[in-house]
Amino acid sequence: MNQKEIYIFVGPPGSSKTLYSKSIADSFDALHVAWRDIKVKTNEKNKIKILKNSLINGFEENDRIVLSGFPINKKEAQFLLETLNEEKVKIKSIIQLNASLEKVIFNLENRFLCKKCGLIYRDDPHVVKGSFCSSCGGILLQNKINKEEIKNEYYTFFKSVTDAICILSPISESYFSVSANQSKH
Repeated sequence: MNQKEIYIFVGPPGSSKTLYSKSIADSFDALHVAWRDIKVKTNEKNKIKILKNSLINGFEENDRIVLSGFPINKKEAQFLLETLNEEKVKIKSIIQLNASLEKVIFNLENRFLCKKCGLIYRDDPHVVKGSFCSSCGGILLQNKINKEEIKNEYYTFFKSVTDAICILSPISESYFSVSANQSKH
């Protein structure tokens, strides 16, 4: 059996984590696990257990997983570290995406959400308000954001993710902090 590996993408909401992490997962023939999808698509209270099961089950079908959007704080990092140790998984890389507050607000404002399943659409010229979700057929609505709330979350994110990275980076093969401010990815 090959060594199990995980690549971890973190960044503030709207920093294109899913876009980049899916691309890397495809390039490495890895399984993509997005924390956002678990949070949006499940009504269960204990989403952490669902993530753990997703990782354990994922490693049964693939030796590589790209995890997007988790962990973002010390408690989550400790949980992930325990899970990875139990499963004998090596952290290949932590990739922190950094986007300006203006870029985050732009990205969040230009998303469309499925009212029924929560799927998020962005950068798709065919998607307009009132279009239908390709997954469930639900109606797509343009994302509405509270800029002040986003601003507060943005600054809080960087403080809390630093704690998470400090826990995981000593056992990671690499850590990258990269700009996600380009207009086209």
